[in-house]
Amino acid sequence: MSLKQSGKVMLALVSEQAIPNVMATLQSTPRPERVVCIVSAEKDNPKEYDKTFERVYQSLQAVLGALGIVVERRAPVHPYDLAAVRVACAQVIAEYSRDALVFNITGGTKVMALGAYLAALEADVPIVYVETRDRKLIELQVEGVLLAEWNKARLTSCPRDFDEAAFKPIDVPTYLQAYGKKIASERKYEMLTTREIQAAEAIVAHLPNSFACLQMLIRDGEGNTRSVPARVEMDAHAEIDALAEILHALNCLEWDAKQRVGAIVTPAQFNFLSGGWLEVFTFHQLKTSGYFDDVRANVKLENTRGELDIVLTARAALGICECKFGATTSLILGKLRGLKDALGGTYGRTFYITARDSLTDDIQNLVQLYGVTSVFTAGDLPHLAEKIVEKFK
Repeated sequence: MSLKQSGKVMLALVSEQAIPNVMATLQSTPRPERVVCIVSAEKDNPKEYDKTFERVYQSLQAVLGALGIVVERRAPVHPYDLAAVRVACAQVIAEYSRDALVFNITGGTKVMALGAYLAALEADVPIVYVETRDRKLIELQVEGVLLAEWNKARLTSCPRDFDEAAFKPIDVPTYLQAYGKKIASERKYEMLTTREIQAAEAIVAHLPNSFACLQMLIRDGEGNTRSVPARVEMDAHAEIDALAEILHALNCLEWDAKQRVGAIVTPAQFNFLSGGWLEVFTFHQLKTSGYFDDVRANVKLENTRGELDIVLTARAALGICECKFGATTSLILGKLRGLKDALGGTYGRTFYITARDSLTDDIQNLVQLYGVTSVFTAGDLPHLAEKIVEKFK
């Protein structure tokens, strides 16, 4: 390649997490026009790319390519061969003007990072590192001295706060694509009806009484799920009349006020009252809050069973929310743990949202065991968006 090529070029080491390299690219000023990747080789076959890191590279190529950035790679290198990594980096330096280059050592093994650091040090090329805990880009610079005289060099390390606005392109499809996943279907916000939103807000406004009301409507005395249609004589002591009137007016429930009998006539009514209202409420609250870069609901992924209730992005991190009214809590917590590992990685957050008043000590222990970010109960619902966005700071 010609040394006269213009535009910023970033060298990046590829590891199991793709998002840090995306973050570094978006935080670099000016933004690179090209990213050259160093990808690990198979341990027993140094001429072949490691299959795991090959998939990450392909994801990086797709994500950054969609942002107009050219992504390429060099021949595979053994992840623990410092000399080979250093040579590969030196070859990249030889292809481009040093003034155009920046080395991103966030990814790769520690040995790869050290090899890249030494190559950059020798050629006086700036280095960056993404530090996510305090949300900073660490910029390293060696000023005017070759490696042979490193003891005379003036090494500077300058932490710079993230420009959070630069992360807005990382929406839910982009983040998922970085983990090799694509959305097959979802429910658009525009598909929510005013009736659904009003009914969901009414249920939240009448908690905890509404919890008891809905439990009576959807489950019999033994706790079994009712079949549709269902006609239920409501407990005379339950303060549910005001809510029942609202749900009736919004066509979510048939209600005989004199007899205090509620009837669920259609499967759509049952699905909404048995938990769909909580998804609607959460989706509406998060989407209209303005706190998040992207919010999606009822997301189904290609070649994957089931769906994700709510998925969102904020500040280059992914949040997954499970909104459940009557599901077994331990199963939901286990599901969230698996989803974080598969889709969120290091920067994933998981949330369990329920209409219950509180959780038992056993469930609280499970929350810690499964590493769920937060559980939100009935009292949290009116301020749900504020509570969730706090977990991204």
